[in-house]
Order: sequence, then C-alpha cells, then structure tokens
Amino acid sequence: MDMKTIQIHMPKDWTLSSIHSDLLALATISIIYPFCGPEIHLPIGVSKYFEKQFNQFTGKNIPPVNNSLSPRKAKENAVSALTYSGGDSTAAMLLLPPDTHLFYFDRIHPNNRNKRKSKLNKEPAYYASDFFGKAR
Repeated sequence: MDMKTIQIHMPKDWTLSSIHSDLLALATISIIYPFCGPEIHLPIGVSKYFEKQFNQFTGKNIPPVNNSLSPRKAKENAVSALTYSGGDSTAAMLLLPPDTHLFYFDRIHPNNRNKRKSKLNKEPAYYASDFFGKAR
C-alpha cells in the first residue's frame, strides 16, 4: 500500500488529547482532501456521527470510528472560521457573523514537487484574506 503522509507542527505545549478527534479529523481533511482517494485513514477514531456525515457528503470513508466518542459540540462562545479562497467562500463569508476568522490554505500540489510553475495566482486570495481580516 502506497501511503502518503503529511506533517503538522503544533506548539510544544499542545497535546493530541487536548482536541476533539472530530475537529482534528476535519482540520486534517481540509488540508488533504484534494489529494486523497476513497478512504482517509487517521491515527485516531472519529465519532460515528462525524463518520456518517462525512461519508454522506463525500462518499468517502474515514476509519477508524470510535463508537464510544460523542460528537463534538461547539462551546457557547465559539467563533466561526472559514477556509477562504476568494471564490464561493466570499459569498459564504458574507453570510457568516462578522467575527468569523478567515484562513487560507496555501496547498502545494504533489505534482509541483519538481518546481513546475503553477498557473494559479494566489495573490488575490492573500490580499482578500488580509483585507477582510482587517475590515471585518
């Protein structure tokens, strides 16, 4: 089996147990989704609810499932976040509360490892993220 891996570097005081498995899975998926196949294997089990919703929306499986894990519920003072790319996400941003945090994932496609120049101009997304981050 040819598995690809990613590395995410976190602060030194961060621990895997300090975050709900569903949230960690969602963050991981938002990074790797464009490059994954029909199944995404995680080192932690997600809740049955998360697994069911993910499969329903994507048709992909996400093992393992931890049947004893309750789904994550946001705290009352939680702030919305949006992966912002400058396209459809602009419309989504306008529908979300003004304190929504915007994030832009600067993905490097595996096919660009040999330093081929991408046709995608990321500057507008950087500019819009900075602009809306200050304006909101």
